[in-house]
Amino acid sequence: MYASSPDFPHWNKLRIFYYVAYFKSFTKAGRHLMVYQSAVSRSIRDLEKTLDDQLFFRDGREISLTPKGEEIFSVVEKVFREIAPLQFLLQQSNEDIDGHLKVVSISNFISMYLSSQLCYFMKGFPKLKIILEEANNGIDLALSGENILIHPYIENRPDLVHHYITRLEYKLYASPEYLSRYSKPETVEDLDNHSLIEVEDYGNILVDTNWHLKIGTTLENGREASLQINSLLGGLKLAEEGVGIISAPSDYTGFKTRNLRQVLPDVPGPVMKIYYIFPEELKEVKSVRAFGDYLKKIFKEQDIF
Repeated sequence: MYASSPDFPHWNKLRIFYYVAYFKSFTKAGRHLMVYQSAVSRSIRDLEKTLDDQLFFRDGREISLTPKGEEIFSVVEKVFREIAPLQFLLQQSNEDIDGHLKVVSISNFISMYLSSQLCYFMKGFPKLKIILEEANNGIDLALSGENILIHPYIENRPDLVHHYITRLEYKLYASPEYLSRYSKPETVEDLDNHSLIEVEDYGNILVDTNWHLKIGTTLENGREASLQINSLLGGLKLAEEGVGIISAPSDYTGFKTRNLRQVLPDVPGPVMKIYYIFPEELKEVKSVRAFGDYLKKIFKEQDIF
């Protein structure tokens, strides 16, 4: 194990490696970290020397991870997801934040993206009671009291403060078992001959998450889904069981443990930009500011959009 070696690389070098691998660019990584490209290149060379292994294939300006680089990136990425919220809490003041905070989000966002991260925030602010709610049939935009919202941008609402968090790009997924049974679609037109899973929830009102029912078809009303469900997580489970092809956000970390493969990866899907939204009068409320800062921190480390 690398950790048992006295030459175990400094965390900052692994951090630089992470961003070079993520951006597939020394220049972009340096720009994000606000360091010179020469320093980035030197750090990667030092890291490769310490590990006695090549981490990147270099072909002109293009770079890609070697098998060893893929292995290291997988480990470092997991560490990043754990350390980002911890770094945030260590930077907070010791002022007590109490009371309650109600967070309302679009359907599936809390369960897919926040449930694994909230424990850190709650440990940092144990006196704060948090009420979580996912909207399945619409959201009350009155945002009365201390309600805050995780939602796409709301037009014509100057009374609301919007802070950008992240973007969700939808791609198509199916199980290996399904793809071996029915063959993998090579074009969007091939979707005509496949079983498609339709998810009907609030997110579908905001962006066309069921785009696979329409793209590449001449049918006036689009393709008919083989199965319709009102839960994206439930739909993903059915897709794992080989029921059909489903549309889901590509950056969902749960894909690493789910038995699903991306279908038509080069076909761009719809994008939903997500904001942290609250009434103007709450902008100085400590709990509102702390939770917003926490969200921006963890998604900056994970998504880097």
